[in-house]
Amino acid sequence: MEQRNRRVNGASPAHGPAGNLDQNLIDVELRGLAKSYGSVTALEALDLMVTRGELLSLLGPSGCGKTTLLRLIAGLVQPSAGEVRIGGRLVTDVPSHRRNVGFVFQSYALFPHQTVRQNVGYGLRVRGIGREAVARTVNETLDVVQLGALADRYPSQLSGGQQQRVALARALVLKPTVLLLDEPFAALDRALREQMQLEIKALQRTLGITTVLVTHDQEEALTISDRIAVINAGRIEQIGRPQALYESPETEFVLKFVGQSNVFPVTVVRLESGVVELRGSGFSILAEAAPAGLSVGTRVDAAVRPGKMSISVSPPSEGWNGIEGRITEILYLGTVTHYYLETASGVRVVVHQQNTDLPSSAQIPGVGGRAWIQWLPTSTLLFAA
Repeated sequence: MEQRNRRVNGASPAHGPAGNLDQNLIDVELRGLAKSYGSVTALEALDLMVTRGELLSLLGPSGCGKTTLLRLIAGLVQPSAGEVRIGGRLVTDVPSHRRNVGFVFQSYALFPHQTVRQNVGYGLRVRGIGREAVARTVNETLDVVQLGALADRYPSQLSGGQQQRVALARALVLKPTVLLLDEPFAALDRALREQMQLEIKALQRTLGITTVLVTHDQEEALTISDRIAVINAGRIEQIGRPQALYESPETEFVLKFVGQSNVFPVTVVRLESGVVELRGSGFSILAEAAPAGLSVGTRVDAAVRPGKMSISVSPPSEGWNGIEGRITEILYLGTVTHYYLETASGVRVVVHQQNTDLPSSAQIPGVGGRAWIQWLPTSTLLFAA
């Protein structure tokens, strides 16, 4: 299955052990970590490291193993195999409350009968910290999350975003080595979710705290992360910076899960000077940077991001790829319009085109009309079919 989905000219993902990296710069290191429940494998043996001050997102569909991985780091479940190191210390068998991690649950898990101040100070009180020290540290932390004026309110008197800040403050007050966030924005509406994403990212940068976040929302991961680990069926498909995952996906799963994509089944018909000519049903297109091992007659999937394409009423200029299609739907979204088209061979394509005042934009026909889909050969990605 992995061979079917692997990008033809992709490199192997680099997410293994630390190697030559300074161990003092690694706050989370996982070695051969795996988790099974009876005959069911929730997480295959994997290696992963998170460097100091980094925000790493675990991105994947429901049931892929990302929350299991987060709970293994936290010590809330025990691994079937492998090691967990936090701050350079082996903690595989260390209970959760001794790992120096902060955990923000999806539900926030606030005590409804306690005020904001009491909720935030709970962990300090449990550790036997003196009353004055608790009060001072709680006040400082509430100021950091901008909740000082609401310290004496109860959770039921707070908005969703304010409750999230309380949960975050309760984790931060313990000064953890690593902050773990499990779908922290899931309960918020879209506008508040986007606002809180930016606020938490700014706070994380200011504090310099190493953070691991679980999400199934691709836009959220692209917005907030320094790096993203894409997880599928208990395995890390690819790990890298957001731009690298979007622009250079290594597997077809990553291509389709991180952003939208258009996929054309094609066959290699010519290889010449680093250019690949590909033929589909009723069309020919080009790709650049021919990978080693590719040969004439090979069947591959040619993929193109919708934002790399454009719509035109005229055939494309020389050097551009072009396929004619019939417009089946148009969605106007303010700064961008989504055009849905169907080619003569039945391939459905979506194009994201920026809205401009150029005459060519106004000339694009409506639903039922015909138009050319065009893009540069450098935007064509090849995957094993």
